Amino acid sequence: MLLHPTSHLVLWEQKSHRHLLEVPALECGDGTKPLAAGDVAQALAGSPSPPCAVILEMPHREIGGECTPWAEVLALRALCDAHGLLLHMDGARLWEALPFYARPENGGLTACQVCAPFDSVYVSFYKGLGGMTGAMLAGTRAAVAEAKVWQRRFGGNLFTLLPYAVSAMDAFDTHKDSFAGRWDAMQAFVDAIKRAAAAAGSSGVLAFTPDAPQCSLVHVHLRGEVAALEAARDRAATASGFKVFRVLRGASSRGEGWTYFEWNVGPVNGAVGAASVEVAWAAFFAELAQV
Repeated sequence: MLLHPTSHLVLWEQKSHRHLLEVPALECGDGTKPLAAGDVAQALAGSPSPPCAVILEMPHREIGGECTPWAEVLALRALCDAHGLLLHMDGARLWEALPFYARPENGGLTACQVCAPFDSVYVSFYKGLGGMTGAMLAGTRAAVAEAKVWQRRFGGNLFTLLPYAVSAMDAFDTHKDSFAGRWDAMQAFVDAIKRAAAAAGSSGVLAFTPDAPQCSLVHVHLRGEVAALEAARDRAATASGFKVFRVLRGASSRGEGWTYFEWNVGPVNGAVGAASVEVAWAAFFAELAQV
């Protein structure tokens, strides 16, 4: 199968596809950009044997929630049809991405229309929605029936799924319409942080991936020593009452001297006003300047 270098299967599932199923995966595309049809076409041209499927993450978590342009999704579908490949969506954070595709300039699409080009779709009920746990696989009746068999073979069956199903249904009903508002809040927060950085003369130590959020998820990059960044955060929290980040995730894609954290807007932090965010980050930049 073909997948992006930042695919969840590669980074977080210890390449279970190879170890459990002996299915090789060919990584293709630029790890800092969404997967494109040209990437897949190039990989197909250089592949000694035809893959069975292409996996597309919607949105790409590891590049800050960036979404594949709709024209590229359709081009991927056409390419898969031409080569007899299946197209699978890793839609663990699909709920976050739907407002992006609903915008007229990005297709003006419903959830059903976004899913239509794919042979199968995976969605999560705890990421974004906040359910207890659990996920759903959608596809043809035959594909889902076969997946149930493989779930049992892998020991994934539980005596009952009822508690998880109830939690998932409640989470979906409660939060399914909240993601456009979360995206708006994220955009307002990013703008507020940029203003705070500019006012403090600290724009050179701050960056976002993507620069303009495409959903309620974004990666925030900071330049500096981790210990100094954390110390400035803690001192600023005493003054403003807000911690501007919880945990730094490690080396940033921006290169040496940069680190980053992932920021999701949910029901609780989304209710914080952009003005408060700007004050908190202004305090952080002021403390960082003292280092």
